[in-house]
Amino acid sequence: MTQVTQIGRVGVSITYADLTDLPVSDDIEELSFTLSSLRLDAFVAAVTNLSREKAARLIRSELVMIDHVVSTDVSKPLHEGATVTIRKYGKYVLSANSGLTRKGRLRVSVKHFR
Repeated sequence: MTQVTQIGRVGVSITYADLTDLPVSDDIEELSFTLSSLRLDAFVAAVTNLSREKAARLIRSELVMIDHVVSTDVSKPLHEGATVTIRKYGKYVLSANSGLTRKGRLRVSVKHFR
């Protein structure tokens, strides 16, 4: 790293930075949803406020990534801590599974990064 002194015609110097000085984004919204299952299409439908069929179209169109890998399987199960990125809608992290409702549905907490 100390060998780089010029990029193009511009002189540069490289120093190591302290990563604790980086700004932390406060645009995190904590959301709560009730899902019938932890399938990808149910999760996408809930966070985007779309029907499961339209959510499935988004998934098949390769617009949805799980943990930074494109997924086209609409029935793929999600795990706690999974990062789901939906193009045009944002990034969501499944932060907690809060148990069952009386009807047997799942309560989940989700962090939405804007």
